[in-house]
Amino acid sequence: MHRIPLALLAVTLAFADGAARASGFQLREESGEGLGNAYAGSTAKAFDVDTLFHNPAGMTRLHGDQAGTSAAWVMPSSRFRGANTVRGVETPGSDGGDHPLGVLVGAAYLMWDPADDWRVGLALTAPFGMRSDYDEDWVGRYHALDSALTTVNLGPSVAYRVNRRLSVAAGPQIEWVDILLTNAVDFGAGDGLFRVTGDDWALGWTASALVEFTPSTRAGFAYRSRMRHDIRGDAAFEGVPLALAANPAFLASGATSVLTLPDTATLGVYHEITPQWAVMADLSRTGWSVFRTLRLEFDDDRPAIVRPQNWNDTWFGALGATWKPGERLTLQVGAAYDVAPVEDEFRTPRIPDSDRVWVTGGVGYAPAPGHRLSLSYGHIFGGSARIDQDDPMAGRLIGEYDNHVDLIGAQYTIRF
Repeated sequence: MHRIPLALLAVTLAFADGAARASGFQLREESGEGLGNAYAGSTAKAFDVDTLFHNPAGMTRLHGDQAGTSAAWVMPSSRFRGANTVRGVETPGSDGGDHPLGVLVGAAYLMWDPADDWRVGLALTAPFGMRSDYDEDWVGRYHALDSALTTVNLGPSVAYRVNRRLSVAAGPQIEWVDILLTNAVDFGAGDGLFRVTGDDWALGWTASALVEFTPSTRAGFAYRSRMRHDIRGDAAFEGVPLALAANPAFLASGATSVLTLPDTATLGVYHEITPQWAVMADLSRTGWSVFRTLRLEFDDDRPAIVRPQNWNDTWFGALGATWKPGERLTLQVGAAYDVAPVEDEFRTPRIPDSDRVWVTGGVGYAPAPGHRLSLSYGHIFGGSARIDQDDPMAGRLIGEYDNHVDLIGAQYTIRF
């Protein structure tokens, strides 16, 4: 019994890198089943152990010890059209290629059923992430080349059924973050590279509730706290000409930065019209206004690098429907609208975000008692995103990005 859950948790560690596909660099792909409904009703459905991420209070609707694993193959596309000029001279180069990287985003869940009204769970997820890699010769290389942010979040939680209608849950969040940022540097005779790496652990918490108005209608609310990461790492230059090698401005140094990841609050509803048909909805708010400035401090006396971000809080709304033509088979559809946190004047080539429209579908099948497999597909229409970034050293980057994403999700749950 214990070997399979431990293996499921280990698999997620290999899948923790992510490409940001919700607003900003938030990831929603913690559920292959939920993708089928565009994550509508995720805080209220409580069908599978993925409720440990969306609303741990939903564990009280599940019976027996359970384990589950989820994976989503994220295939983003973003192409730039435009130019960069440095002191009036246009930077030669390419459009950067299709810079976001396709990645596998995973999650794993364990749940124990120790008593009638109590449930204990453990979730391993990647709630934030991004990976981007521009061609080395792209015109905006002095602004950005590689960008990577990886999170691994371990979330134990306890749920309690207060009465036949109300369940509550709470637990800590233990999170690790790792970053990599690079950009080219114009040394006159040729380009060099500036690289920043770092990581940190942080603590947060989550609390949630599930209200079951009737056997066919319920609502859920979940809150995940913000987390402050005091990132410590290194900053170094590569390809520095010999004439500048002794210049203190180009020496390697320890570096620190503060990254506060936002809180989220989500309200969801689920209603069964008939035993075969159900509808659901979710409304979520992410507190991206905490992301105001990127500030890199060096251990030596050189000035800090400061980049304003000025992001706004965002909303995500989703609607979905489910049809059960038989005891074993479930069919899903969903649609969602996801608001970008950044306005045109602050959009950067590292995260050329735009408002998104989601359209998804999925199928679930129970091959045997205690087993459930879900497969899903989604397409995100990102539209165009204008950029006008002016930096004294990197130049002025003006242009437009065309964005879209394809997602394929899978989930398997076992009840022991």
